[in-house]
Amino acid sequence: MDGPIGPRRLSLLQGGSTIVLMNGHEQRALQAARMASVRTAAEIKRQMKRRLNSLATIASTASWIGLFGTVFGIPTSFIGCGGNAATCMAAMVERLSGAIWTTALGLGVALIALWFYRYLSSEVERFDSEMEDASLSLVNHLSRSMSSTNF
Repeated sequence: MDGPIGPRRLSLLQGGSTIVLMNGHEQRALQAARMASVRTAAEIKRQMKRRLNSLATIASTASWIGLFGTVFGIPTSFIGCGGNAATCMAAMVERLSGAIWTTALGLGVALIALWFYRYLSSEVERFDSEMEDASLSLVNHLSRSMSSTNF
């Protein structure tokens, strides 16, 4: 594209349909800024999501741990049933209700952990989208600044 434009190249930026004339150094600088922004956003997203896997593990295993507590509590409810049937039943029901509390507690923990996991995952995705928008805005602002200093 030599001639009236000189050694500059014509490039179309992502920010809209504006055609901006930039030389190779300016394009490399914009590309470097864009890549640095993308790398930084990816690192921040990785750090934010690092602990979410632990929360997902808690959400998926808490109910099972509660169920195991109930299963291990059931055999203890039959201890001491050697006397009257009514007395034995009353003692057994009391011990069984105590054993079932572990399942209820496990389900409660699992539901709360799942809710927080979904909430925090959506917040990370929203923040990632905002970082992407800010990155594009920064590159577009830099390109406009570079193009206005050339003319």
